[in-house]
Amino acid sequence: MNRLRKHLCVFVMLFSLVLSGYAQGTKKISGTVTDEKGEVIIGANITLAGNKSIGTITDIEGHFLLSVPVKGSLEVTYIGYNKKLVALDHKTIYSITLLDQSRHLL
Repeated sequence: MNRLRKHLCVFVMLFSLVLSGYAQGTKKISGTVTDEKGEVIIGANITLAGNKSIGTITDIEGHFLLSVPVKGSLEVTYIGYNKKLVALDHKTIYSITLLDQSRHLL
């Protein structure tokens, strides 16, 4: 019985370390995506650059919420706008402005 208790304690401690290490490697971020005129962009794609399985889209107010690694970059895209890469840093709230592709064709 005593041996089982020791093994259980070791397992719980190791499991706690794994979870705390994972939690330290990610953070929750939020933000708004707008165009050059300050109009919100509904349905803009926000993904982790290099990992399309981590992502979301903006809501009806141009807002997004996403859990991402502490280091990396966001890739923000929307039809008719230039793709934008945003480096992740210490911030948790991002204001992202996309540029209209048609303005930059000439």
